[in-house]
Amino acid sequence: MSTLTESREDAWLSNNFNTYVLLKPGVNPTKLEAKFPGFIRKHMGPQLQGAMHLSFDAFEQAGNYYRFGLFPLTRIHLESNCVDDLARNGNIDYVYIFSAIALFILLIACINFMNLSTARSANRAREVGVRKVLGSPRKYLIAQFLTESVIVTLGGAVLAVCIAWALLPLFNTLSGKELAVSDHLFRQLLPLLLVFVLIIGCLAGSYPAFFLSAFQPVDVLKGGRLSRGFKGGGLRSFLVVFQFAISIFLITGTLVVYNQLKYIQSRDLGFNRDHVLIVQNVYGLGNQAVSFKKEVKKLKDVDDATMTGALPAENYMSGSSFFKDRSLSQESAVLSQRWFVDENYITTLGMKLQSGRNFSADMPTDSSAILINEAEEKMLGWSDPLNHTLYAPLDNTLTRVGAFHIVGVIKNFNFRSLREQVTPMVLHFADDRSALSVRTRCTALTEAWAHLRHLEVRGLVLRGARSRVPTWTTTVVGCSGAHESRL
Repeated sequence: MSTLTESREDAWLSNNFNTYVLLKPGVNPTKLEAKFPGFIRKHMGPQLQGAMHLSFDAFEQAGNYYRFGLFPLTRIHLESNCVDDLARNGNIDYVYIFSAIALFILLIACINFMNLSTARSANRAREVGVRKVLGSPRKYLIAQFLTESVIVTLGGAVLAVCIAWALLPLFNTLSGKELAVSDHLFRQLLPLLLVFVLIIGCLAGSYPAFFLSAFQPVDVLKGGRLSRGFKGGGLRSFLVVFQFAISIFLITGTLVVYNQLKYIQSRDLGFNRDHVLIVQNVYGLGNQAVSFKKEVKKLKDVDDATMTGALPAENYMSGSSFFKDRSLSQESAVLSQRWFVDENYITTLGMKLQSGRNFSADMPTDSSAILINEAEEKMLGWSDPLNHTLYAPLDNTLTRVGAFHIVGVIKNFNFRSLREQVTPMVLHFADDRSALSVRTRCTALTEAWAHLRHLEVRGLVLRGARSRVPTWTTTVVGCSGAHESRL
């Protein structure tokens, strides 16, 4: 942090850093949060007045708000819905959904076990009768049947763990995950698994145990109970109906998910990510990065290449406000994504221009040029936004304002979840060496991959600082699957 000039700026209108607060023991987070509004007004108010000539009260009366809040660190991954967290978050709803599905499947298995055990009651009736005649108490019979159920459940659990462990690499390949069962994790899960086996075994075996142990020796040895079996059991009928209801629910859910996957696969995202190879951490080459890009574009198997970290498939977020006038009045503000790209960005990612032109490296004036998407065009309200000018602050204190002329409008592309609408987007013609995206041909991926690795190694040697170059991760998306290599 000490090497970043931005981190030392007294800019309360900026949100460029994640802040972590370690509270003293016994501090109530709710009481601390109650002090934030006055804290914000004290520090932000003067800067808001100086930058936008707007008091804090007028700012809030216009429908705006600026708030700080505390969120427990251990809940961020599954429960945070904030933009620009340090890593892509999970979703607690998925945990609940998959847990419910697992519970339903276990219930179906338990019901199956109950029904099969009670259906086979005729085979155990004489055994129960003989044991009772020989003096075996009912509680011992119940313990015997529950023990049998737990043993069967334990065998099923061992088999399930072995199958899950064997299929884990295949699951990781299909899902793109990197799940692994370490020794530490196994030692933590083993006691929980044993407790789970005991509970499920007792649950599944409880009804058969009480049902079979209730047989009267006279009835079963005479054959009366044996002939009637368990055909008239009302509870058994209820379990069968309940089992089919769960099955229908799960099948319906599977069909819904299948249709959603088909929709995702056929949906036009506004860009083409197939056959695109991404080289991360290109900034490690320093001044050689631009030369590296030029050498890559010369490869016969490469169609185009773009150098930027702003990629729609990387959950990249960088928001800013753009204004129609230099005074930065709130009435003309449009909150937009602000991405820095080069002249090859649109062609490499297969995006489409609706009107205007693309950036050009041969035009010096394009240093202040921008492309906007259809959502931005709609928010601006201009019938023809080409050659209009948008204004944006150049620093966090809003003391310097830049003017950017619109040279083109691109069609909307999805850079967030398909559950969300496409929001306004502004593309800047600027240098960003975070990653290099290369569009190559599917039939020549192996050869292109070998050429690119050769260029990577040569680039590292030319730089003469191999020890300072970070590990690179290169990923090929599309064709017959994903290929990843670490150099």
